[in-house]
Amino acid sequence: MPQTQRQTSQKLDVQVFGNSTAAYKPGQTIQGNVIRTAHLVATDARITVSLIGRAKTKTTIVRREQGRAAGNGRPAQAARRSVTVYRGRWPLCSIGTIAHSGPIHIPPAGGSATWPFAITIPFTPDPRVFVGGHDQAASLLPLAHADIERTPLPGTFQFSHSGRGGDLRCEGFVEYFLRIELVAQGNIGGGTTIALAPLLLRGLTTPQPITDYNYAAKTENVVVRTLRLIPGNEDMELTFGQKAAKFFGSSSVPRFKFAFDCLVPTKLQFAHPTSIAILLRIRPDLEATTELIRETPSPVTLESFSFSISTLTDIVCEAPGLFSPGVHSDTIKDKDRVDLTPVLNALRAAHGNAPIAIPIGQDPAYLNIGEHLSLSLTSTGFTALGREVARLELTPGFTTYNIRRYHEMKWKARISCRGEKETVEGWTAVHVVGHSEAQMDASDAARNGILLSQQQPPQPFQTSEMVPDRTADEFEGLPAYEPSYEPRFVDIP
Repeated sequence: MPQTQRQTSQKLDVQVFGNSTAAYKPGQTIQGNVIRTAHLVATDARITVSLIGRAKTKTTIVRREQGRAAGNGRPAQAARRSVTVYRGRWPLCSIGTIAHSGPIHIPPAGGSATWPFAITIPFTPDPRVFVGGHDQAASLLPLAHADIERTPLPGTFQFSHSGRGGDLRCEGFVEYFLRIELVAQGNIGGGTTIALAPLLLRGLTTPQPITDYNYAAKTENVVVRTLRLIPGNEDMELTFGQKAAKFFGSSSVPRFKFAFDCLVPTKLQFAHPTSIAILLRIRPDLEATTELIRETPSPVTLESFSFSISTLTDIVCEAPGLFSPGVHSDTIKDKDRVDLTPVLNALRAAHGNAPIAIPIGQDPAYLNIGEHLSLSLTSTGFTALGREVARLELTPGFTTYNIRRYHEMKWKARISCRGEKETVEGWTAVHVVGHSEAQMDASDAARNGILLSQQQPPQPFQTSEMVPDRTADEFEGLPAYEPSYEPRFVDIP
């Protein structure tokens, strides 16, 4: 399932103004010239330039049946192999303009002609290209006319995956390209000539860096039981009998019960000016804690923290043939792990290798470990303390008619209290958001850009479920998290 490749010649070429390696965005106007240097004498000719966008998917499944030997009155059966191909084809846009209409005369030696054109990229798919041939059951998005007009145009995307020892292959892409057609009537060089030129398009994100992180909270009740909880026994060596008493739940061993709160953001944005927040705190449960130690709760320290980002891609295809109608879908999952333990150790080393105490109290401030590690997401991975801690290729989440990309986060914290180690884990869906429009516009300007003209998006403009649906005005005035707790590097008595 190849993507469209550039196809030009002396008979028909196209020059796009600006930096052709930069990505356009909805609302921008593509300007350029159609060029021909080949000899042509036409009494009448028509040149059209069209912007075409489409999303295509393909799933290939190989099914194998083992052969069998003859026996018990049954004939021998050879091994069989069958291949089924499922496809999904969805148009996104098809808009054009006439660059020329009339006679053309290009001399045979050193002659050339150019025709300027301009096409404005739409903000949403065109409902007119969906006429016929598309079933709601095969779409990840509603197909009502009004819904199509509110669906954002997805950016350029490519995906492929092989599994089951090569017996399963899933492919999908979103592409945009210019199609230039010259229809000439004449004795020299007449006929129809086609040229193709792929374009990069990025989906719209947020006007400014996000301020609403939609934190996902996880509270885990933890019970620590050890004689070291008793004041004065912090460094005692436990005997076999004391360890056995703890194992069998003896009432002589004090218990410390507390709630471990962890908040992680459900929105991550590339190159966000604020570090990714990971918020931790401890809330003692005094009623369930041994009375002897209620007034002197033991410190709880952070030993390690890691998380994984899973990228999930749904692709939807339609079954082939008139006699096997239906829809085939697959979900492909890739996982990347980010271990913050090395940078946590570096942070501790800068403070004399003292443990990091998590704030404790009935309603304590949070420890924002992400802020103190300067944890950040870039287009190539995660960084902390100015170093790369995980290299991975993340793309912003989006949903179009036959492709959906989304993400999940699973985290694991290792904590310690008086030598007793506990592990707490959590999971949440996360929205990975591309660079803000302000950042991308600045980047385009720095590279001399390709922004030639711009129109305002239609109102109201609703984005997909994977992109925050807020306008610039709505972002203003939203409260941003401002941590008030500095990490304590304590000497545990």
